[in-house]
Amino acid sequence: PSIKDAAVIGIPDEHKGEVVKAFIVLNDNATFDQTSITEFCKEHLSAHKRPKSIEVCKGDLPRSFLGKVIRRHLRRVPGGRDASAGDGVERRDMLNDVEPPSAPMTNDKSNPKTCPLLQGAPTMSSSSLAILSGMRTPFCKAYTAMVDVHAVDLGVSAVAAALGKANIATGRVDEVVMGNVAGPADSANIARVIALKAGVPQNRIAHTVNRNCASGMESILQAWQILNEGRANTVVAGGTESMSNIPLLVGKSATKLLADLARAKTLFAKMKILSRLRPKHLKPVPGVMLGLTDPFCGLNMGQTAEKLAREFKISREAQDRFALDSHVKAAAARERCFLSGEITPFETSPGNLIEKDNGPRSNQTIEALKKLRPIFDADGSVTPGNSCPLTDGAAAVVLT
Repeated sequence: PSIKDAAVIGIPDEHKGEVVKAFIVLNDNATFDQTSITEFCKEHLSAHKRPKSIEVCKGDLPRSFLGKVIRRHLRRVPGGRDASAGDGVERRDMLNDVEPPSAPMTNDKSNPKTCPLLQGAPTMSSSSLAILSGMRTPFCKAYTAMVDVHAVDLGVSAVAAALGKANIATGRVDEVVMGNVAGPADSANIARVIALKAGVPQNRIAHTVNRNCASGMESILQAWQILNEGRANTVVAGGTESMSNIPLLVGKSATKLLADLARAKTLFAKMKILSRLRPKHLKPVPGVMLGLTDPFCGLNMGQTAEKLAREFKISREAQDRFALDSHVKAAAARERCFLSGEITPFETSPGNLIEKDNGPRSNQTIEALKKLRPIFDADGSVTPGNSCPLTDGAAAVVLT
């Protein structure tokens, strides 16, 4: 009856791995009665769940707006004190009831609560972020080894591998954030589809972010915000893309013709519409080219690279040399299995297992790169050999 709020959680311990501790908030004017609390724990909790020590907190326990205890705030500082909250925590050991001395105030310039220079200054609430694990699929050039693999399946493989490496059950995942640019038509919110197929419970949130090439990094930034505001304790973030499966589109005139054909009622009407079909209607519009073209300036990424090369006087030779060095380093890392710890093998078909990236060329030479023609400008310097490839793959990290 004297306890207003309580939480029993595991706290990391360098000797025992984890110890059980209780954090309690007493009712107003209530006193700490160790004997009655100990007896209560013995009566209602099994031996392995009984707390080894108790922290008496002054103020409310940190909880999210959903009412869940934000465990990382209690774990962050030895003794359970939330450094950003400024709430005092009094430690009571159930074995000998020894109270450690309170930590002295320090002139920490990173903490406005302890630094006089920052008193009253506007600050953004922040908390520590831990990346428990990270895994990815092999990265393959588009239209090669993973040409028939959906972006969802790539994402599921990365998420499942990251959770497995961290030894985190899918039921402990509170939210999933995935970056994706192409946006498959059959998986509008691709993060949700990936979460469900990976085994994350249906009542967990999942959403997709799109920041072009930085979409995967944006997913981690959003995961940090979610954790910081207490909306979740464990978040999976990452990115997935199958550039092989970005569809070919039809132009507006072909779209109108096909729509008229679908509305036609009789065979004569359909034949009349088909008679309007011309070779120009059969010319597809590559969706990947539209995606890589800036709608504001009208330049695609390759054309932008040409412009930057001219502005900063980056020669063709310098670009080819940089590309060669990239191939040499990546191929060497692949040969000595330097990246194997972060790659989860992907089976594209029974017996066909992909374990390594197929982009780096171990036999690449400067002579071969020099023979390639510019692809975006006849008089330019950007070639298929010194520009980045279209790639299929996915990656995921587990954060708390």
